[in-house]
Amino acid sequence: MSRARDLSRMTVDGMDIMPFDGDFDYRPGTPGQALKDIVGVNAFDGMTPNASSTAAKTANLAALQANVNKAASRGVPLKIPRRTNGEYRVNGSATVPDGGIDICSDNGVIFSTADAPLFIFTGACEQHDIGGFRAVFELSAPPAAACAIKFGGADNTKFSQFNKIHNISSYGAIATIIDDSAPRTTSFGLESNVAWNCFDNISNFPFTNVARNVFWFKRGSGTGNTFTNTKGRLTSTAADAGASAYWRYEGGGHVVGDIVIESAHLLSIDAADCAAFEVMAGAAYRSNITLAGQTDAGVARVFRLNGQSFVDLHHDDGLIGGAAVLGIDAPLKTMRLYDRGIGEWAISGDWVTDATTSTSIDVARVKLLGGFKGGLMLTVNVNGLVGGVANGVAEIKIAIRCDGAAAIAAVKDTIAEPTGIFGASVAISGLTATISLTMAPTGTGSNGHVNITGSGDNFSLERLL
Repeated sequence: MSRARDLSRMTVDGMDIMPFDGDFDYRPGTPGQALKDIVGVNAFDGMTPNASSTAAKTANLAALQANVNKAASRGVPLKIPRRTNGEYRVNGSATVPDGGIDICSDNGVIFSTADAPLFIFTGACEQHDIGGFRAVFELSAPPAAACAIKFGGADNTKFSQFNKIHNISSYGAIATIIDDSAPRTTSFGLESNVAWNCFDNISNFPFTNVARNVFWFKRGSGTGNTFTNTKGRLTSTAADAGASAYWRYEGGGHVVGDIVIESAHLLSIDAADCAAFEVMAGAAYRSNITLAGQTDAGVARVFRLNGQSFVDLHHDDGLIGGAAVLGIDAPLKTMRLYDRGIGEWAISGDWVTDATTSTSIDVARVKLLGGFKGGLMLTVNVNGLVGGVANGVAEIKIAIRCDGAAAIAAVKDTIAEPTGIFGASVAISGLTATISLTMAPTGTGSNGHVNITGSGDNFSLERLL
């Protein structure tokens, strides 16, 4: 059994054996009920390929809308074919009714000549699978509203949540995903109802015109949205559709926060002052944002916060390439931010000894590059029981530098409770420094844990425990 190009019918050798239309029986236990989730509705059914006239594109849009409605009424996916006999072109938006639909494709393409969303979700949309397609906008002027998917409008107060939105690329759009649904009022401010969604592999590229954003949240961020594998090539400037940013969140009293962005690799071409993440003036809440990934060539800054302070802003698992900077222009609270060129290495391990007199335990080995180029500050945090003495903790600072062909090290500071419970020593051999933990037990059973962090340049840190 094979599926014909018209995905609304099942065929064998070109002969219809099971028409999948409005008269088909979908009751539980029938073939229709078993097949409807895998068959779906062909998005291009009734459309004319390679439409060029306004009338033909308008007719195509009406056919696409009819197929969206059909998918919604049947409770089946809208399927966008990958292999077609031409380009399927519309000149406006198809609206998805309340309740939403699944949209499935294997990299199928829909062309649009309208500066408008391709699909508008006008009501609730929960636990749907939406993705796998490309939206190409053939525009002669910089876009203002073109996007692959738009959630709601000013009259949509329903939730779009717990959806899997993935593998969607737009070309020449203002953004790939836009949230413009009506917010709700909370104690934090105006909150978006687009929440708890997973966005994966979403991208935007220029086409006949510029691309500005991948995500444009016009009503704040929502809460619980996660983003992975975001990519694209943004090209818009202030003179086009506005300065580019991969994520753009509007302020004006809207809540921005509780955002997790992972595995992004961000690129910009000819887009002056492009940012990875932008929050417009007047945002509320401004807390709990994590951005991990690489900000690469052409992106001017990681953050453009427009002078607003944030709490718990993290950029601690990302890389900054090209000429980009963090770009933060306001004081922050409880932040963890890493700019380019940070050299930090951490190791840890457990130690144990049954020695009953003064002893030392090798815990780490540092190797320098040499040639006056390597150096670091080493912080040793140790805790544990010194047999026959006491349980204790200590923080020990060690400076290690390179004097041409040899390492030079010195223990600079020790803070311990009780005083003297732990110490450290350093043995030098060429460009290698071996760090040892020292103590003076009077009984057996000494044991504990050590964390060691090195911060500097041109060094390696090896755990010996």
